[in-house]
Amino acid sequence: MTMRIKNNHRYFQQGFALLPVIIAIAALVLVGGGGAAVYQVQRSNEVEKSALRQELQELQNQKEEETVEEESMKEDKQEEESSPTPSPAPESKPVVKTATTSAPTTNQPAASESNIPLIVEQEFEKAYGRKPSSAESNSWKSKYRTNSWSRSQLYDALVASQPKPSAVANTSSTQNNKSSAVSIELCKTNAKAEADKMLNDALAKSPMLLELTASTKIRDIEQAALKYGVISQSEVPDIQSSYYGFKNSGASTQEAQQLTQTTLAAYNSWLGDIQDKAQAQLNALRAKRDKIEEELYSKCLSNL
Repeated sequence: MTMRIKNNHRYFQQGFALLPVIIAIAALVLVGGGGAAVYQVQRSNEVEKSALRQELQELQNQKEEETVEEESMKEDKQEEESSPTPSPAPESKPVVKTATTSAPTTNQPAASESNIPLIVEQEFEKAYGRKPSSAESNSWKSKYRTNSWSRSQLYDALVASQPKPSAVANTSSTQNNKSSAVSIELCKTNAKAEADKMLNDALAKSPMLLELTASTKIRDIEQAALKYGVISQSEVPDIQSSYYGFKNSGASTQEAQQLTQTTLAAYNSWLGDIQDKAQAQLNALRAKRDKIEEELYSKCLSNL
């Protein structure tokens, strides 16, 4: 029992002696961890400060650029205000040149005395289309020398000297022309009306001409011919009766068909001839109508 108490006391003393060591180790651990945290905070602060410094520097650079730009604009504006305003150039008036009928000739220096007659003759013929008379030549040579004209100026003077036709209209002549135009138109209208009346009267007496020529179908021509008695009903062939008639006469089926077709073709050709004759009569009436219109028109004009 006493031995156990002594051992426990000894162990207690040993543990109490190790306590400062344990406390020191814990302190080192705490101090190390705290130092790392402090180092991390400091590192973060330095990054933020660096970013802030960079942002401030960019703002300062931008402000300097804006200041330089404003100063440049002020200088440009001052230069514009100080520069004198240019006065507008006077407007040049267009030069109107008299039109001539010939190609323009360039101004030439005054001709020698020996060339003046030839120049006057050439320009006069160009302007008047003929050679000048002696009096005209002497007159224009004198004007040419007195005015010291160039060749083109001589030509312009010659053109300007040509007599102008009178522009005064004759009222009575104009009225007469209008009356003549009305009379001519009336002659034409009356001649046409009378010629049309002649043709209509003729067709009214022979209406079959229009009906026979109105269509190219055999059936229509046949009906018109029967209507006006040009042909009779007995002359219209019955195809079936014709066929059996040929058969009863001893013809074979093929021969009866051929003979029936031949009969029908001859009948159709006969109707075509009837229509052609009607068309010829109608054309003759129309030609007569045109001739009458022309004669009436000419007669009316001769009486104006």
